[in-house]
Amino acid sequence: MTPNAVKAEIQSFVADLISIKLAVRAMPVTIFAKKNNRIVSYSTLNTETVSSSKISEYLSILETENFLCLLNDGALIQISYSFLRSNLINHRLCYYPCPIDVEINADDPNDPLISIKDKINAQISANDLGMKSPIRFDYSIEKTRIKIHSISHFHLNFSHTRIPVFGPLSVGHFGRFVCKYFYPKYWIEYLKNESVGLKHLQRTVLAEEEKDIYFNVRTT
Repeated sequence: MTPNAVKAEIQSFVADLISIKLAVRAMPVTIFAKKNNRIVSYSTLNTETVSSSKISEYLSILETENFLCLLNDGALIQISYSFLRSNLINHRLCYYPCPIDVEINADDPNDPLISIKDKINAQISANDLGMKSPIRFDYSIEKTRIKIHSISHFHLNFSHTRIPVFGPLSVGHFGRFVCKYFYPKYWIEYLKNESVGLKHLQRTVLAEEEKDIYFNVRTT
């Protein structure tokens, strides 16, 4: 796995989403240099977001275009991989659902960001918001390995909720997870158009963590 290879995989994943009309807007994918590290992500990356399920955060992400792609229901996808030389040291793979139910037509000439913000404000006034939690797969070898903080983990609802994951996820694994479990009506079409392969990276889950429920993937 190299920064250039991951960049190509992210670009292919976005192209797949656009081809099945699930994604309606996408940012360019680039490689940033940060000291000795290289970060593969979208060009508008801002690492300050914490995926807190707050309307204010969702709107901030939307307004600053701090996402890889915007989906046709207002959901946002954020992907970033960081490397030290050729070694993967962390990743952040986030699916951030829209707090309201919207439908965005990719062929609509109107700005979808404005439409979403208007609808959110209208539903706030009507007291009719249905909150949905972002989900995030994180991997970081820089974090201390303690019982409640697996080196690779899944975030849901709370910042302290970290469910162990077998190891870092490839772009292909994350793409399949999002499409299969959040967009079942697009799943078959996604499989037909899928151009990103599944890469099985190193296992980092500890034997102690395997005693409880955790995310795992078969390699055969």
